[in-house]
Amino acid sequence: GKWLETTIERPFLARFEDDAGILPMHYQGVEIGGHAELGLGRVEYAAIVSNGRGPVLDDRQRSSDANEPKSYEASVGFSPGIWEGLTVGATARVEEIPPDLLDPARAAPLDETIASLFAEWSGGAWTVIAEFASVDDEDRTSGADFTHNTGYVQVAWASGNWTPYLRFDSRSMDLGDP
Repeated sequence: GKWLETTIERPFLARFEDDAGILPMHYQGVEIGGHAELGLGRVEYAAIVSNGRGPVLDDRQRSSDANEPKSYEASVGFSPGIWEGLTVGATARVEEIPPDLLDPARAAPLDETIASLFAEWSGGAWTVIAEFASVDDEDRTSGADFTHNTGYVQVAWASGNWTPYLRFDSRSMDLGDP
């Protein structure tokens, strides 16, 4: 994928689980999606039911799930007909992360809710991408809530074989989230 991306390094929000990413990027499950052309523009949508994450952040639940509840995600995007090249959208995900029996601070599950927004515009040689995500973890062991906000804005200009870009990457992470 790095050959196809504008930048070599992903923004913090888009890092994979095994590269300190906070969003689940890989899952095993069922995804249903489609699109509809409306008078105002194009709507794209997807719904996912999958195995959730394992007790350890980068533990991908491939053939079985470490707990009973599944993970649920829904996404919608809109490309207005009056603004060519623009797409905006939102995604929501809920899941229960199972306890880590080897860590006393993780004796009970975490309830996690992720809400994210995105916008992308491409026009001529210019591309602007912006994404924001808020991750809310409710720790049933301690009763504490942790909120993590991360996002970035990237502007790129393609010129021949070169694509100079500027990215602002920001995050605000609550300390102590197990």
